[in-house]
Amino acid sequence: MSLAVVLSPQAAQDAKNAKAYYATISPPLALAFIDELSIALRFVQEHPNGGALVKGSIRQFPVERFPYLIVYVVHRDVLRIIRVFHTRQNPRRKLRTKG
Repeated sequence: MSLAVVLSPQAAQDAKNAKAYYATISPPLALAFIDELSIALRFVQEHPNGGALVKGSIRQFPVERFPYLIVYVVHRDVLRIIRVFHTRQNPRRKLRTKG
């Protein structure tokens, strides 16, 4: 059984910013990022305990080929994506969200 996925506003903005950045390098690279992000999201949707625990019930899962982590938490039957976090950012910002 897969969980419903809800992206926080910050996670949606993170993904949008990453796609825009990769599009400036190469449009196919931006599409590859979105594909890999989608694959990682499907994995955590199907295997919510597959990510490493970060703090409390918050988990993270890497996006293949790209330096990003999906930071998420499971609430009952909902997978809430907190961030799509670039691994070169200050790790203290990983759990912070705007809005």
